[in-house]
Amino acid sequence: MEGLILAGEPFTPAELQALGSRGAVVPLVPGVWARPEAARRPGVRAEALWMLGGPVLAGGWTAIGSSAAWVLTGGAVPERLHAAVPHFHRLPAGGSPLPWTLTQSDVAAGPDGQAPAEEDVLRIGPLRVTTPERTVEDLLLSPDPDAARTAAAVIAAHGAAGLRERLARHSRRSGVVAARRRLDVLLGALEAAG
Repeated sequence: MEGLILAGEPFTPAELQALGSRGAVVPLVPGVWARPEAARRPGVRAEALWMLGGPVLAGGWTAIGSSAAWVLTGGAVPERLHAAVPHFHRLPAGGSPLPWTLTQSDVAAGPDGQAPAEEDVLRIGPLRVTTPERTVEDLLLSPDPDAARTAAAVIAAHGAAGLRERLARHSRRSGVVAARRRLDVLLGALEAAG
C-alpha cells in the first residue's frame, strides 16, 4: 500500500476532502487517496483497484477495458469497473462502493493461476491487468461510445504497434469488423493531431 492513503487511516474522510481541495491528495477510488505524484504511477492505481476488487471478486480476476485503461494511463476512475473472472459469481451485497461488470474471459486465471490468454496479461503490483494492446482491443470491441476515447488515451500513452495486425487475425469475438474501423479512425485522428 505504498503511496495510498485510506480514509480513516490517519485522516478522516472530511480531512482528506479538505486536503484534496488544496491539491495535497487526489482521490483514486472511493475511500482511497494518494499524493498527486504517487497517483501518476500505475502501481499505485493498481493497488487502489485491488483494494476494491480483491476482497469481493473470485481469485484469478483481471482488470479489463476501462478499468485496465485507468490503471495503465490514469485519468478519472471509471464510474463502472470491469473485470474478467474465471467463472460467474455475484458480488456480496454492499461489497463495493462502485458497480462492477464481470465478464467470463480468456484473460481470467484458472485454479492453476494461468489464463488461456496469459500473454495478454500484465502483473502490476497485486493486480492482473490486460496489456495495453489487449486493452485497446477490448475497448474497440465495446459498443460504448466513450470506449473509443479511452482507447485513444491508451494508444497515445503506449503506442499503436501491432494493433492493426491484432484486429486483423481471425477472431470469434463479436464486433471485430466495427473495431477495425474504429481503430482506423482513431489512428488517423492521432496521426493528424501528432
